[in-house]
Amino acid sequence: VGIGITTPNEGGFGANSNVLSIAGNSQNEFGVLELISTDVTGANRIGEIRFGNLDAGSSFASNAGIRAIRDGADNSSAMSLWTTNAGTFHEAIRIQADKKVGLGTETPDAKLDIEGMAAGEQALLITSPRNDALSNGLARINITDANCPFIGLQIDHAGTGAGLVCNGDILIGASTAQDLNGSIGESPLQVTGAEPGLQLYGTGTGTYSHSGGIAFGSAGGGGADRDFF
Repeated sequence: VGIGITTPNEGGFGANSNVLSIAGNSQNEFGVLELISTDVTGANRIGEIRFGNLDAGSSFASNAGIRAIRDGADNSSAMSLWTTNAGTFHEAIRIQADKKVGLGTETPDAKLDIEGMAAGEQALLITSPRNDALSNGLARINITDANCPFIGLQIDHAGTGAGLVCNGDILIGASTAQDLNGSIGESPLQVTGAEPGLQLYGTGTGTYSHSGGIAFGSAGGGGADRDFF
């Protein structure tokens, strides 16, 4: 079926497919599929597009959907994506009117809120196939806010495993890897001052390079009472 076009199915779907094509009338005009609800209240649906698999039966074996919902007021709306897992139709992603995104939750509390992980399941995995200088920082999380007075990264971890594991250099507030500058939280670990308060050294042979050593104090101060091995 074509609306505004005499040759529907420009996408070239198979002959056994039923296609609805909607076209604009002129340059820079476009086709629109508009779903309208005359008076939505509460958190009810404004409209929905559903994709279903009958699997040779009379009812959905599985389905997926895109749903628009009233979000707290008549002039605010949210969007959600729905999927089916082992026969259970559930909401997978929610985008609220305030631009917060939830995965596994219908009420995200942050710009990205990931909830509902099973035991041993990872919440976020970033993988880069590159391993050279040309990767230019791929596979990274960059937290940048020069004016924010709040914590940039906070890990609340009460489990038996490590709160943070890094296979590589750690760089915080410095221009050289393996230096920690600035202030890091409260006790039991707090590092303050313009110079590195805590340094983990490698196996180099320079003045402040020690095999497995930890030095407390200024990198330029030295002193036996500041080095522990």
